[in-house]
Amino acid sequence: MKVYTLKQSFRRFLAVLSIASAGVAGAAGYDLEFVGGVAVPGGGACTLNLGDRCRFNNVVIGAGTGSANPFQRDVVVTITKLVSVNATGVVTGATTVGVFDNPAPVLTTPPTPAATATQFFSPSVQPQQTTADITGWAEFTFDLVTPGGATPAVGAGTATLPGNVWVSSFDTDSDGGTLREFVEFVGVPSTDTALAAPTNLTPGTAVDAGVQYVSGAAVGANIVTDPAFKASAVYTNPASFKLVYGARTGASGSTAGPRLTAFDFLRPDAILLRPLVDGYKSVKLTTDADGNGAITPGDTLTYTVTYVNTGNAAVTGFQITDLLPVGVTAAAGAQTVRLGGTVTAGAKNTAYTGAGANTNLLAAGQTLPINGTVSVDIPVTVGAVAADNTTLSNQTTS
Repeated sequence: MKVYTLKQSFRRFLAVLSIASAGVAGAAGYDLEFVGGVAVPGGGACTLNLGDRCRFNNVVIGAGTGSANPFQRDVVVTITKLVSVNATGVVTGATTVGVFDNPAPVLTTPPTPAATATQFFSPSVQPQQTTADITGWAEFTFDLVTPGGATPAVGAGTATLPGNVWVSSFDTDSDGGTLREFVEFVGVPSTDTALAAPTNLTPGTAVDAGVQYVSGAAVGANIVTDPAFKASAVYTNPASFKLVYGARTGASGSTAGPRLTAFDFLRPDAILLRPLVDGYKSVKLTTDADGNGAITPGDTLTYTVTYVNTGNAAVTGFQITDLLPVGVTAAAGAQTVRLGGTVTAGAKNTAYTGAGANTNLLAAGQTLPINGTVSVDIPVTVGAVAADNTTLSNQTTS
């Protein structure tokens, strides 16, 4: 009797957006919220000096509370730099943080963001006042830890979040005079950032080795949600990351007071659009033809492959290709396709056999939407092979 050994293959995949934006290798996308921060150590209100730290618990939306969910995190935010320099680079005056995180910034809409005001991380940064040509800015370092975990050293987060986190800055504008606010994303390439079209922002000269965007002359009241005042970035597999906010006072200086911003960590609010497609595969013995409990000729195996899009853009022209291994066969069109959990006969390629030119599981023209799933069950019949303990290795690609 020939006995087969099953081998499952797992692979992450690359998706490409139809509007010519490249997708990224499969990974989860997360939404974060920053609510109810407390000072580290000791609790209470978060203080505002260089080196001060504030802890936000259970920041991953939808991941429950505590350590039961492996994707939940706490975040410790530290004021790691407060810089004020004049036009020749000489340190002068002081930049201050007026509010570590405004718990309820006032939003000027439309559009209404997916994030509520309380979910933003919303600090205020005040460059030196009434002095011309001053560049003042603050750097905030975000360190991820497991819920309730020990406070890490600054810049040494201890719990990588496996996947992608989008960050969008709102309300990067002017004071109506010569002051220009700027945001800087540290540790990401420019290709992982984006502006709206049209936009009030332009690329600026980095102050912290990041990717900077600086405002134009337009000014908005409170926290403006207009995309023209936004910039977005995506951080991949973060354990720690840094954000900078500040302003250049310009030729006439400024008396406008603190520059309030709002960082939004929800995917739907981002300017940068990307699908994130992840694939999973399993196999099981579904018909034991001879009842012996082993995988032998005549038995039926069912491969199940599932893809999910946790990005913030749909994938058009989505296709799954599966070349079956030698030793199993599939009847034409025998696979079952589920879109969003619903059996959808029209979504399958009825010519699929897993061999030759017929390896596409889906009918042409399928779309994998934001937060969408597609799963395919592929029943195969085990045939005869030349040796016992043959490995059936099956890898699907998309």
